[in-house]
Amino acid sequence: MDRPSTVVIHTDNENVQYGLLKGSIRDPATQVLFREIFSLCLQHHIDLHIVAVHLKANTLADALSHRRRKGISKSPASFIADAKLSTRATFLLWNGLATSTRSRSTTLCIGYIRFASTTLRLTDPLPASTVALIKWAGQHHSTNKTYHLVKCNLAILNSWHIDLGLSTTSFDAAHLAWVLRGYKRAVGNPAPTAKLPITLPLLKQLVDALPLVCPSKRNRRMFQAAFCLAFACFLCSGELTWEELSIPVLTVGSVEFAHDGAFATIFLPSSKTDPFGTRVTLAAPSVPHKTCAVKALQVVCRGHPPSALLLALDDGRPFSRSSFLDTLSCCLTTCGISPQGYSGHSFQRGAATWAAANGVNDVTIQGLEHWRSDCFRRYVNKPAADRAATTAAALYTNADWPLDLSTPAWHDF
Repeated sequence: MDRPSTVVIHTDNENVQYGLLKGSIRDPATQVLFREIFSLCLQHHIDLHIVAVHLKANTLADALSHRRRKGISKSPASFIADAKLSTRATFLLWNGLATSTRSRSTTLCIGYIRFASTTLRLTDPLPASTVALIKWAGQHHSTNKTYHLVKCNLAILNSWHIDLGLSTTSFDAAHLAWVLRGYKRAVGNPAPTAKLPITLPLLKQLVDALPLVCPSKRNRRMFQAAFCLAFACFLCSGELTWEELSIPVLTVGSVEFAHDGAFATIFLPSSKTDPFGTRVTLAAPSVPHKTCAVKALQVVCRGHPPSALLLALDDGRPFSRSSFLDTLSCCLTTCGISPQGYSGHSFQRGAATWAAANGVNDVTIQGLEHWRSDCFRRYVNKPAADRAATTAAALYTNADWPLDLSTPAWHDF
């Protein structure tokens, strides 16, 4: 028989502390873990001693747990070694960029080092010289990469230099700028293809198509809630989805329903337009339609604790961007519509377009979507006929007015 022993558990979570002392907790997933802990204690005669950790004594852990709404993550050991800074300083440096941006940049930077080491035969590829960067741009051109991509990759590599405390003067060299200008003239820089909007009529068809696309009742409810919420609150897919290694930003507790059921308030911890987590508050109205975001949210929230994930697929799989886009594509195909041109921004663009078509002014649209700049204007799709009518009204309404050369504007010539 095992000798009696004591295990000390340090926790900064008051709910966990109380649950361990009480023997149960409301969250089902945590309760399963508690059962395993208590079973292990009984088998091996272990006494638990719970110690509460004050937040001031656990600053880093508190930053990781309480600030996770921002996508805060712990810096990897390799980054700590390269940065040559303290753990806390490296943690702050690592989170200077979003976690998703970090995940995309690592492969690119390793690719540059491989190019500099093998193709250019440089023993010290970092910091990158202006000549090395120019040759790297030439390699992009030889493989038919776009001007936008080479600019993006140079920006990522520049950011990596900043992380490592290396000189970035080579990125500002006039020699490199002239090469990039030539790159742009040679291959052009076409505007990105505009994403097609998902307006209310199309949203209705997508909701109708979900039962044919999603055999799982749970998944069907999740996608309906996501589609309807994205349209009602002018959201893009990235503000709703989460990946395997990231931390979900939306929980059941992020949604509050009005007592009379007239609307729901959604607290968005962070977003593309709010990277510093000032916490944007959105409101979705209750409407007598099958596309009602409030009713869809009530279905996915019912019976779950505030700490539960708002959007998650069967078997605990993440509500990922790829699953969102794949389901959207399948729904469009089921509706007889080509999915080409639609993306995770189509709901946001469609909501702005539909609002403008219903006579909502620009200021109101900007406020509904919590845009801070006038970039929202690019999200409003106006038919060519409407634009032509606007031009005709603006330029040719008073075609019979006589020429007046006495205006100050003419004298300025």
